[in-house]
Amino acid sequence: MSTHNSGPGAMNFPNSQGVQINSSAGGTQYNNNYYGPPPSGSDQERERLELEKQECLRTLSFSSLDSRRNEISVVHLETGDWIFERPEFQDWRDGTNNPAHNRVLWIKGHPGTGKSTIMKHILKYCEEVFKDHIVASYFFHARGDSLQKTPLGLLRSLTFQLLDNHEPSYQRFLPSFRRKKKIQQKLEWVREILDTHTVNSNRTHGPLMPTDI
Repeated sequence: MSTHNSGPGAMNFPNSQGVQINSSAGGTQYNNNYYGPPPSGSDQERERLELEKQECLRTLSFSSLDSRRNEISVVHLETGDWIFERPEFQDWRDGTNNPAHNRVLWIKGHPGTGKSTIMKHILKYCEEVFKDHIVASYFFHARGDSLQKTPLGLLRSLTFQLLDNHEPSYQRFLPSFRRKKKIQQKLEWVREILDTHTVNSNRTHGPLMPTDI
């Protein structure tokens, strides 16, 4: 409902309870108000569920989650594209066509030889080529904090990315979050729960997960 009044004298308009509120003054009055409907129950429920999802994701995230990836240099001028021609990479990329393939791409080398740089290049390739896939990544950091160099940090990061980008996975994870929230004042995830959820999601949806070790 909208009300509009201009001119001298009294001004009447209903409040939210239906009571007439009168205003009178000696000068000219101008009023232009809009009284829209209150938020519907469905809008409030959507907002509540979105806030709950953000709370769930915060319990998985940590401050150094992307720091190792961000500090790795990028490959310039296609100098790293050779990796895409290697049969080992192509077997890994097309692993869904070969059930016998374990879907692990293992890159070995001495420290400082560019393994992480190549992995970041592969990640960029996957993000551009497999737009219909869930592409998650994690880069271990041997000199980082405890979560940057442990399996728990890996699982928290991959689970965070999976839930943030795939609603069905989040819905399957949500009961675990709600149960733990009821019994723990400060919610802490353990490796076993995240490991089970991530493995099951990988089997169901087959996301590509480049991981640097």
